[in-house]
Amino acid sequence: MGSSFSRLLNGKRESPRQLERGVQERLLNARACSHIIKEEVKGVLRKMKSRKSVGPNLIPVEIWKCLG
Repeated sequence: MGSSFSRLLNGKRESPRQLERGVQERLLNARACSHIIKEEVKGVLRKMKSRKSVGPNLIPVEIWKCLG
């Protein structure tokens, strides 16, 4: 998604076929995550230790905890 946003800002346009593929991928991701419940996420956030290395998303644990 980040690359799509970058392309949008930089004036590059996607073909209709590329746009359709992106929509399909987002729908699949939404279906894959639909079984995750809010309480489960809150529980995992409570267990996460602060001041640790960031993961592949480069977002520190403190940010996730702050956002709730």
